[in-house]
Amino acid sequence: LLLCRYCDTAFENGDITVDEKYHVRISSVLELQSGGNKPLKSWLACVRKKIRVNKKSRFKPATKYLKKKLKLVNESRQRP
Repeated sequence: LLLCRYCDTAFENGDITVDEKYHVRISSVLELQSGGNKPLKSWLACVRKKIRVNKKSRFKPATKYLKKKLKLVNESRQRP
């Protein structure tokens, strides 16, 4: 995935996830942090809820890697 610097960091940290249908989810932790933080709240308002993928594109994000990343994020959240 080609993401902006902020989205990339949030994606790597598991604060933003993308499922196999390219729906973007923002973690509840990040949502809570944005409450009193105007710049963060403003940035999150710009994050799309779904990644648009051209059906004819030769370079689509591989869903198997999105599933793997989602699994890793979920596993890390279950650890104490």
